[in-house]
Amino acid sequence: MKNQKNKERIETVQGEMGKCPVCGGYELNYGPIKDCGSGFFYTWCCRDCGSEGQEVYTAEFSHHNITHHGIDGFTEAVKHTIEFIESEKFQEIRRAFEE
Repeated sequence: MKNQKNKERIETVQGEMGKCPVCGGYELNYGPIKDCGSGFFYTWCCRDCGSEGQEVYTAEFSHHNITHHGIDGFTEAVKHTIEFIESEKFQEIRRAFEE
């Protein structure tokens, strides 16, 4: 008699992306990507041992990629930085460090 899957028992384990956390095999068949609010996950089935699970990814802010500068080609922060670098005060500080 074939064992029935216990759908209510979910075990959370740390692991390695693309590697079965049960047998250590790398033969995972992935399902479609699914949104889980704060990230996403893929369902998987291991071809080596038959285990099934979800590979979960959390979404955390990493960085911005600016594809267009809307203020004369520069952001205000860049403009202020340029103004400071061109200022006499910055030149005094630079000369002090060069001595």
